[in-house]
This record gives sequence, C-alpha cells and structure tokens, in this order.
Amino acid sequence: VVVGHEAERVQPFLANLPVNIIFNPEYATGMTTSIQAGIRAASSDTDGFMICLSDMPLIETTTYCTLIGAFDEKKKTDKAVIVQPVFEDTPGNPVIFSAWYKNEILALTFTEGCKPIVQKNSKHLHRIALPTQSILMDADTEAAYSALVGN
Repeated sequence: VVVGHEAERVQPFLANLPVNIIFNPEYATGMTTSIQAGIRAASSDTDGFMICLSDMPLIETTTYCTLIGAFDEKKKTDKAVIVQPVFEDTPGNPVIFSAWYKNEILALTFTEGCKPIVQKNSKHLHRIALPTQSILMDADTEAAYSALVGN
C-alpha cells in the first residue's frame, strides 16, 4: 500500500494487515508518483499491477476477484493485456496492467495516473462490464466519503 498525504493517519489502519507499506515522499506531485513507488516496490516476478485508488471505498472483494480472474485468463494470450472495468459503457477503476508496462509506467510524466498508457494501447485493452457503479464512485473529502458510505 502506497501512502503519502497524511501517511501518519493512514498507517495505523494498515499496521495489522499483511501488506507492505511504501511511503511516497513525492505524493504532492500527483497520483502517478504513488503508482510508480508501488511498482518499484513490487516483486520483480509479478505478472501485473492492479492500480487501486484509496478514495473508492465501495468496491467489493468480488469486483477485485472478477478483474483478477479476467486478467489471469487474458494474459495467457496477450502478454500486454490491460483489464479495465466498465459500468454502462463508462470506464472505471481499478485497472490492471500487465507487467509488460512496467518501464512505460515508471517513465510516465503525466501526473494523474496511467490513462495515457490505456489510450495508447487500446488494442490490448480488455474491458469487463460489471453490474456495479462502485467502480466509478470516489470520495475526495470527508464529507463526500460520509455521503457515499451513508455515515
């Protein structure tokens, strides 16, 4: 899990989980630096990278499992596969990138994620239609989070 903004508030919630915590000192320069920090910390023999955004709390485990299953199946025939969920033709998150894109992601200068890689590699893009709009719903403030989760 890559942390940056308010890392000291987030880390206690991760302390007892079986995850590696990576601090991104460049978090203020944009989301891409956090993605790059996570990729640099990943095992060298990984098959792919699932980019999960922390501001999307309604995505359920079944959604992640569905996307991983699709990725595992598609990578058998396409070593450069990208898996992206869609709800009613609207692309969402999380997106899974084959490890094929590691160097391209690490070289990104675009600050708001990996969208340029998705656009450039559309022939490798495998979209998975899902029946949940949670893949589109984010909360960027505490008030938005409360409204989203009903607290």
